[in-house]
Amino acid sequence: MISRDDMQVLEQAGIADIERLAASAAEFIRAHPVYEQASPTNALSEDEERTLMAGGAVGVGESNQAISHYNLRSVVAQYAQLVERAYRPSEVASLLGVTTSRVRQRSDDGSLYALTSANRRFYPRWQFDGAATLPNLEPVLNAIGVSAHPLAVERFFLTPHPDLESDLLNAMLCPRDWLLAGHSPDPVIRMAREL
Repeated sequence: MISRDDMQVLEQAGIADIERLAASAAEFIRAHPVYEQASPTNALSEDEERTLMAGGAVGVGESNQAISHYNLRSVVAQYAQLVERAYRPSEVASLLGVTTSRVRQRSDDGSLYALTSANRRFYPRWQFDGAATLPNLEPVLNAIGVSAHPLAVERFFLTPHPDLESDLLNAMLCPRDWLLAGHSPDPVIRMAREL
């Protein structure tokens, strides 16, 4: 049973619908069945483990299963939060002043990024600026491989990158801010091809 405190924490993180959260988590785990993989082993040789343990290292030689479970829970929670924060098709239609059919068409033709969860499309907020999409969004989206995970795509757009140093702003920018600042999309497109 989930406590009231747990519900408050989830609501503060933008997650209000527990059933949708659980459905997103289950879908993510089905798509990425890491729990079915063999337990990861330590990458150290036996000699390295002995040397480290003799020096007082803690956790050497132990199973990495707990770490794997922690990482899985973390990624599932991030994915569920991405889905929960994303716009629904009707919200995107209202935002852009188009029909939901047009939103679906734009998603299909690659001018909007959508992720699917529980057989529904969701549109991450990072691709919008007010009542419009980011400038030059479509060529960047078209450069991203279809197998790129939605969390990787979100991190790509929101993480500052040393190749995106803006002289105008005297700062290192993330691809989203780089495009919003009106810079050439070319370096972002090159980076997107590697995603």
